[in-house]
Amino acid sequence: MGRPGDFGHVCICIVGSGMLRTTVLLSASRFGGSYFLDILGRVRPDDLVLQDIFRRGGASLGPLSEFLGLPQSEIGEMATADPMQLWQLIRAASARESRHVIAKVYYYHLPRDSALWSELSGSRVVHMIRRNLLEAYLSRMQAEQNKLWQTNDASKVKDMNSLIDIDPKKAQRFITERREQISWARRRFSAADYHEIAYEDVAAGPMRCKRAVKQIFGDDVQSAVSASIKSGRVRLKRFSNADVIRNYGEVVHLDRPYS
Repeated sequence: MGRPGDFGHVCICIVGSGMLRTTVLLSASRFGGSYFLDILGRVRPDDLVLQDIFRRGGASLGPLSEFLGLPQSEIGEMATADPMQLWQLIRAASARESRHVIAKVYYYHLPRDSALWSELSGSRVVHMIRRNLLEAYLSRMQAEQNKLWQTNDASKVKDMNSLIDIDPKKAQRFITERREQISWARRRFSAADYHEIAYEDVAAGPMRCKRAVKQIFGDDVQSAVSASIKSGRVRLKRFSNADVIRNYGEVVHLDRPYS
């Protein structure tokens, strides 16, 4: 394992990345992966940034179709029926075009016994986690309640912080599941070019996220945009957990950082 880099509390373990053309952002929904990719795409505009590539209705079918020269319907089918072939096509196109690709993959989009996990370990792996998993669960509940998962329109978030009840048992089950997935990913990619980032360390503002990107990718980050960089996404959560959760006393023991 390489020597950890130093970025606040961001753990960045470097194992000789060389000239890798592909990066995997490994994470889960409501962990801040889309925010990270938004900032990365702004400071590395030549990269092809892909969302949810192993999901049939992934958000990047259009760009991926153009990159691979295949119909969106064929890519959507391949995403679930033959994800190994899709990834091999992406890597081949990345090498052929000399273009770096970063693709987001969720823990649960592939079976644990999939051979593709070994294939993905040949790329740079950026593991985006959340320390406070109750906040991740609350974020999911708010998104479901308001039918709003992300937006660039601040006027749409006014109702996102209305009071909400949290089922303690469901919240605990979610936290246990995510903790296990985080631990699994750390073990699975321990020998890879592995970098771990906590959402809490980059959520304070785009410049902190940009510094994390630079710590991982080196000097190949545009500095011209550093003074004016902004995220195209509006943060949905505006108040503390105690202010938003109606039955906060029942879940206060869950409101803490997890390692």
